[in-house]
Parts: sequence; structure tokens; C-alpha cells
Amino acid sequence: SGPVRSGGQPLAAAVRAGRLECLGIGPEDAAEIPADDADGADLPPPVPVDEAAAASWVYPTNMPVRPYQHSITKTALLHNTLVCLPTGMGKTLIAAAVMYNFSRWFPAGRCVFLAPTKPLVHQQVGAVRKSVGLPRELCAELTGQMAAEDRRRVWRFARFLFLTAQTFVND
Repeated sequence: SGPVRSGGQPLAAAVRAGRLECLGIGPEDAAEIPADDADGADLPPPVPVDEAAAASWVYPTNMPVRPYQHSITKTALLHNTLVCLPTGMGKTLIAAAVMYNFSRWFPAGRCVFLAPTKPLVHQQVGAVRKSVGLPRELCAELTGQMAAEDRRRVWRFARFLFLTAQTFVND
């Protein structure tokens, strides 16, 4: 369930306090934001939330704003979301906007983008960077061709990781 789950409690409090109204989500929706598991035994420690940053969200305006993409992004920011759209309809833009906002809200966290093939992983790094202006030094493309020690080092320092599901499982 990703970064929203780790910071679910602070975000829920922000919604209840009315600090996320620019999202079109009000205090009555706070119960829908997932909280951590009751015991949390298998979870890493929560990633601290930047309350000031979490009071708003940003959407890229360097390309045409399509209402359906904007709406899906808004939903994906506070709810577990599976986006199913035809090729060329903006799934990558939506993912980029969500990743960018999560990185603002959780400055100590990381975002992982999974793609089914190495060529698609490579393509998505460029597309996400272009969509939201991520600096190259914050992004890393991990492949099974990299030495395991090199991948471990990248996992420690990169904020935005792009890899295949197989590499993710192996690491």
C-alpha cells in the first residue's frame, strides 16, 4: 500500500483538520485513508510526513491538463489505486504526479516505479523526469545486469527507483 500507508495517520489528521481541501477531499473522507496494521510487526518504521507540504498537491502544467488524468491523480494521492487506461492516455503522467507529490510529502521516503521490461523501465525514467522535472541525480534505473552490491548502494541513496518487478523481487 506504499507511502500513503506509512504516513496514513498524519495525512488522515490533515484531512480531518481541513488542510487538504484543495484536493476536493474533506474531513468526512478521512475514514477512507488507510491506517497502519494493528501490530505493525512486519512493517518498516513510518516515514515522517512534512505536514506543510502535505497541505497541498501539485500537478504538472508543462503539458495539456486533461480532466480525467487530473481526477485520477487526485484520487491516487490518498487512496490505493489501480489505473487501467489504454496506451497513450497518460498513465505515466499520473504516476509521475503521484510520485512527485509523495516525495514532497515524505521527504525521507523513496518512490519505486515498476515496469515489465528493461526497455520500458528505461523509457519511463525519461518520461517521468520530463513530466515533473525530477533531477537526474535523484533517479536510478536498476537492472539485473548491475552487480548486487551496486544495486544495494543505489537503494540507499536514490529517491526515485525504476526497475522491473523481477529485479525488485530479487533485491
